[in-house]
Amino acid sequence: FFDRLPEPWNGFGVQANFTYVDNQGVNNSGVTIVSGNGSTNQDANITFTDLPLEGFSDKAYNLVLMFEKQKFSARLAYNWRSDYLISQADCCVKLPIWQDAYGQLDASVHFKPTDGLDIFLDAQNLTEQETVLRQQVSADGLLLPRSWFTNDMRLQLGVRYRFQ
Repeated sequence: FFDRLPEPWNGFGVQANFTYVDNQGVNNSGVTIVSGNGSTNQDANITFTDLPLEGFSDKAYNLVLMFEKQKFSARLAYNWRSDYLISQADCCVKLPIWQDAYGQLDASVHFKPTDGLDIFLDAQNLTEQETVLRQQVSADGLLLPRSWFTNDMRLQLGVRYRFQ
């Protein structure tokens, strides 16, 4: 918090972090694929090397801007992560599935008229960001579009009372 700033600016704060993962990868050998006629081919033996651990992005960061004064607080947060492996072998054709880089903006506002009462508005995914999945179809990393999802903005208005 920038508590050395003059009133009313002394309620502002910033929180930031960055994560870098240096993953050496995992082998995914003997992959089962589905041929053009729908039959499963166990002998194809496509080997995907240098696949990272599932669910881990190489890079991720969070940036939070906040303001807090006696009865009022507000927060604006942006979270981003680089593309990452969802699955080394999906359920149908047994090929790797990746998610594209994704960032989301969230916000919240709280008003606390008394020590026990909290009136708040929370908002998630203000930019209605799209999630894009891609399927790796070759050992050299060729990715083709697989599916797209849009999670709508989510608003929550609430009141909390904490008995003292």
